[in-house]
Amino acid sequence: MKSPPVRERHHRLPRDHYIGMKRGAFTLCIKDRIPVFRNASIAHKVLDLLEALCSEHHARIWVALCMPDHIHMLLEGSSPEADLWALIVRFKQQTGYLLYRRGLTARWQKDFYDHLLRDEEDQENQALYILNNPVRGGLAENWIQYPHKTSTVLDLTLPL
Repeated sequence: MKSPPVRERHHRLPRDHYIGMKRGAFTLCIKDRIPVFRNASIAHKVLDLLEALCSEHHARIWVALCMPDHIHMLLEGSSPEADLWALIVRFKQQTGYLLYRRGLTARWQKDFYDHLLRDEEDQENQALYILNNPVRGGLAENWIQYPHKTSTVLDLTLPL
């Protein structure tokens, strides 16, 4: 007798937790950890697309940073209509298509990691943690010189 299929455990918060003026840290990984974002052109196109989608979805980018095989984002809804979950899903769809059009075999992993910040959590410390990823990964001596990052809130040319 065959075993029933294993069902995935639901780990995501209910959708309404992502709507409105919420703040969330998200990490999206490329399947099989293919380092597509070593290509500066692709990294910057992906960040430009994120900026455009955030504008459409009423969100601000505290910081977004492309590592070679994944991207970190700290986003904040800027109106009651903001939907961070829908923004991430659309971002994955559009960037996946962008990679496909470039002839790349790289695809996003099925899911993504997220952490919605509580009111008392400090988004500036979370932003610094994300910005220091290239330093911890040996890709830069300090986060200011790492090129594959963006923000619509912070001036990333100056120390925080």
